Amino acid sequence: MHRGFSLIELVITMSILGIIATMAMPRYSDASDGYKLQSSEKQILATLDAWRQRARTSAKYHTIYFDIANDTIYLFDGEPRSVNLATDRLNLGSAPFVVDLRKTDLENPVNQL
Repeated sequence: MHRGFSLIELVITMSILGIIATMAMPRYSDASDGYKLQSSEKQILATLDAWRQRARTSAKYHTIYFDIANDTIYLFDGEPRSVNLATDRLNLGSAPFVVDLRKTDLENPVNQL
């Protein structure tokens, strides 16, 4: 009496596992996108909050400028001038954000980022 598995049993088992893994991949991808979206939202809100605190502590007028063409948010002391003179910037078009401001609804950012 032999103990173990035959080659055909191993091939069938591996095929079934492959099919199950293929079916699970889209669900994992959707969950990963949702996590990235939530993480990006938290980082953007934290940056905007830090900028708000900076404005309060300096008691100066600050402007936040949304550059839609470059998917970037700029912070200026006072009125917006050249982007080279910005006090701070947040590039949303690069990792980890990858946000297209043309498609973002600021009324409901959770669903649009």
